[in-house]
Amino acid sequence: MANAVRNPLYSRYTDCEYRSIGEFLDGEVDYHLGILGLHRQEKACSDILEPLNSGFTTYIHGDVHTGNILRRPDGSFALLDPEYLHVGCSYMDLDYIDWWGIEPDPAPWWIIRDHARESVAAYFSALGVAAGEIPAVMKAVCLLGALRSHTDSVRFGT
Repeated sequence: MANAVRNPLYSRYTDCEYRSIGEFLDGEVDYHLGILGLHRQEKACSDILEPLNSGFTTYIHGDVHTGNILRRPDGSFALLDPEYLHVGCSYMDLDYIDWWGIEPDPAPWWIIRDHARESVAAYFSALGVAAGEIPAVMKAVCLLGALRSHTDSVRFGT
């Protein structure tokens, strides 16, 4: 897949720009594991996140959850509240989707649970990504989302 934009990727966590998805992932891993005191897990995390390198650099919404999706009368969708719009890895807007079915019941309001598997399959199909690659990419998305969530908990005491 070709990059949709040539601008550097941005991480609101590290507040840095990165020239490639690989550099972005290295920066995120270093930042989150540093805050969490888990630097010994760097290799394991990097290995799990590696499938994100198959994505591409594009503009992503950065806050795709049920409250920011508007279904139009014609059946199409619009994304609202582009406050966190930035250049990032194409897969990272999938972090609000409970593809694995691991969220508690009831799931938090911002989690997209209904039709999660069908939505993810359609997304990857549109990109021409083989169905067999979905689990590894979604595992990586889930891990990065969990790292970000745990870092926020430590930083903000929640």
